Amino acid sequence: MQGLRAAAIFRQLGQHTESDRLAEQSLASASQLWKEQPTSAAIALAVAQNQSFLQRHRDSVKTLDTALKRSKTAEDTKVLRAAMADTIVAWVHYIEASRGESEEYEPQSLQMLQLALQYAPNHPRIFAWILNLDLAATNEDDRQVNSLREAYMKGTSPGMAHFLLGTAALMKDDSETAENHLKLAAETLPHRGAILNNLAVAMATRQGGDLEQALKISEFAVEYTEDPSPHYYETRGQILMKLERYTDAIPDLERALKVESLQRNAHKSLATCYDAIGQKEIAEQHRKAVEAIAQPQPQPK
Repeated sequence: MQGLRAAAIFRQLGQHTESDRLAEQSLASASQLWKEQPTSAAIALAVAQNQSFLQRHRDSVKTLDTALKRSKTAEDTKVLRAAMADTIVAWVHYIEASRGESEEYEPQSLQMLQLALQYAPNHPRIFAWILNLDLAATNEDDRQVNSLREAYMKGTSPGMAHFLLGTAALMKDDSETAENHLKLAAETLPHRGAILNNLAVAMATRQGGDLEQALKISEFAVEYTEDPSPHYYETRGQILMKLERYTDAIPDLERALKVESLQRNAHKSLATCYDAIGQKEIAEQHRKAVEAIAQPQPQPK
């Protein structure tokens, strides 16, 4: 892999011809080694990485698919599946970078992201990409949302489309629409922590929503995810507070304080919880924290 590292350095320096030459050499060497050791997951991974570097994403996917079929150990399979997800996300990025800014979102990309989820459901790059799509759909205009809806109607990737549409609706405070889409997403893409967490938020914030059911979904999102985000705990804490289970809510809401964007609501809810259990001084501290967050920061002179 020394050749690929050198190729990456030359690419960073803008010397693309030399970069491609080194990557081609590295690919040829790795491919020859793979012929000699066809069951080696490490060598197959090296071949796939070189192919991805050269923007031969389809070849990289084929290489990893072959390697997965030859895999001998659970650990090799785990590594190769994660690499497959990485490769598919890189391919999606390449497709999206190639289209013009005025063009609508490519439905094929949704289909590929859903495939990547099947290989590595908790892969951080997949959810980072999904988050970027959500932000694009809610912060720019409705063209992206309309394109996602079109992708769903065509049946190219209903699970992913429902997830994105539901999250976008949630960010626009349209809880009813969010709940409908996220329920469908959870059925198509079962046991996805982010989907379940968003579904719990939608149910808990909807007028007349079933808080007990929302709590069950939120708890499942926390328990299913290997390393739950503070956002998941914040969701559960807010639901527990609404159910007047104040003592249970406090630990979850305190976990949410780690994330700046969650701090204001977490402090407000913690003030309510501590008031309810008679801890007035602590409640007042959280109210002051809310006021401090609300105050504009002084500008440097």
